[in-house]
Amino acid sequence: IESLHREVMPPAPKLSGGRRWLVCDGSTAQAPGAKRDDYRYHVCVDLVTTTLVEVKVTDYKTGESLAQFSFVEGDVALTDRGFAYADQIIGARQRGADVVSRMSPHNLPLYDSEGERIDLYKQLRLHPEETIQTIEARIKATEGDEEIKVWVHSYRLNDREAEKSRRRLRKESKKHGREPKAETLFFAGYVLVVTTLAPEILPAKVVLELYRVRWQVEIAIKRLKSLLDL
Repeated sequence: IESLHREVMPPAPKLSGGRRWLVCDGSTAQAPGAKRDDYRYHVCVDLVTTTLVEVKVTDYKTGESLAQFSFVEGDVALTDRGFAYADQIIGARQRGADVVSRMSPHNLPLYDSEGERIDLYKQLRLHPEETIQTIEARIKATEGDEEIKVWVHSYRLNDREAEKSRRRLRKESKKHGREPKAETLFFAGYVLVVTTLAPEILPAKVVLELYRVRWQVEIAIKRLKSLLDL
């Protein structure tokens, strides 16, 4: 059987450039009998081989961050919007890694080449539905003068998908006793993904498709919780 497996399923070739495509996320766990979370674990999965690359366990107060992972030169980290902060993205680039991440305009200010804040609402409101728009921008560290170039790829949902997204947002906000702002509802009609990889290296369509397979890490986390009883 092993011989047949090797013959039918040869090892996948290495991607050009020797890059590792890593999906990163985090989750919490409770000790037996606990009434609150005790630990947070930070999980990194190789998207090509779908194998665990790294699992780091911390106390629950330690937040999700790209700083928790041991990136090396050439890695590409795929993350959810909880990781899309300027300091985290800049820190990953300083270690030689690139980032592809869903983003929230409220958490990641964007600037043009002159240092002026980019008004994403103004940039996106005339964007036709079911099309992709790319915005070149810069992000700045919260302290010091470090800044890097990024690209934001936005996909505008059609009216039906946008309304579904806004209903979900209103429902979630209602649980916490608040009403979502008009600007927040506007951005719910878009998929916004930020990356440090230029479009000539990784085209906008590929960036958006890569983000769609980020759920592989969620499967890995569910397996850790169920099979290993983490």
